[in-house]
Amino acid sequence: MKKFAVFTLIALLPMVGFTQPVEEEITSDSPVYEIEVIESPTQVEKPQVIEPVQLGKETPTEVKTIEPIGEILTPAKVESVSEESSSGTKWNFAPGLSVSPLAYNGGEKQTYGEFSPNASLSSEFLTGTGKKVGFNLGYTFIWQEFYDKSQGTDRYFEHDTALGLSLDITDKFSSSLSLDFNYSLRANPSDREFTIFSPNSLYFSYKATNELTTTFGYAVDIFNFPDGAILGSDLGIPSDQDDVRQGDFTFDPTTSGAPLSSSTTEVLPNSWFMNNKARMGATYAIPKGPKVNLDYDYVFATLANNDAFDWKGHYIALKLSQSAWKGGSVSIKNQLRLQNFQTATIDSGALKKAQRNRTDLMISHQVTDNIGITAWYRLQMTHSNAGAKWTPTHFWFLQTSFSF
Repeated sequence: MKKFAVFTLIALLPMVGFTQPVEEEITSDSPVYEIEVIESPTQVEKPQVIEPVQLGKETPTEVKTIEPIGEILTPAKVESVSEESSSGTKWNFAPGLSVSPLAYNGGEKQTYGEFSPNASLSSEFLTGTGKKVGFNLGYTFIWQEFYDKSQGTDRYFEHDTALGLSLDITDKFSSSLSLDFNYSLRANPSDREFTIFSPNSLYFSYKATNELTTTFGYAVDIFNFPDGAILGSDLGIPSDQDDVRQGDFTFDPTTSGAPLSSSTTEVLPNSWFMNNKARMGATYAIPKGPKVNLDYDYVFATLANNDAFDWKGHYIALKLSQSAWKGGSVSIKNQLRLQNFQTATIDSGALKKAQRNRTDLMISHQVTDNIGITAWYRLQMTHSNAGAKWTPTHFWFLQTSFSF
């Protein structure tokens, strides 16, 4: 076979030379062995290791470096969620529960336990001009069960519905509107005591610096006594929901016409009043220190269907709050209320004046994101020009709160 191949190639050589131009390197006496190298197995395999084989090895590497998934997974979706939240398309629903296994009411002189579920619905969205509007709707139910039922009160129920709206007018100037409706019932075997209380306010805030914010505005507190009430001489006229919860005045419709001291006020059923207040306040966050709140309210007018409710006066409140440790905070607040009655008098015939001072101490600790513990104590001091000295009253509770 080898001789036949050599012979065939030699026979065809003239034809090849006739059909193709002969390069300068090829001569007529070229060695035959140069033709025979075609059959060398080792040398034939060398030209087979060509670039396409190398490209085949490089192709998978190049494909791995091109990954469109990395470009698709951009934070665009996260931003859209934030924009939806700001535009009001996302609503936050937050249920919660507070439990106080042991508390003390100095007004009733009774210990009790409290169970209080609550829920809120809130959102933030932007107006057509880019202003942020906040919305919050909340409901709280309070059930207090008194352990010692020999003192007159068996249990207390309260329904509290609150609506809050806020608007960022500018980067530094904002407003907030709060509307609250509260209905409460204090019950014992022989009596039920109803109260309707509605505190409402419209405040404006100005952020002067990162640490200082000032507040001013208007508020009105509305009270209604469907069953009437008897107001003690030293406690003055109730002015907030704490007065109702603490039992600072007594309901007893059956005592109408009973002999009472002239310094004690008997309120007929369906009596109501509205305290109109002007607010000025400031909040200052001390760098690396506590936050200080100072509020002053001036009660400039009272509308009522009973002259005994007509009073003017002042609220002065100072509060210090501080993050004391990781997850923990401490606050102390003192509020002084001064009431100057316009028609109600004491035994001497002088216009009645009443003072009330409250000092609150609160310690809170957030155990987890959903569980918190609070300890609270209040010392309340009351006095009037009908009494001879200040009368202290104590309140406190231990509370555990859960959020879901």
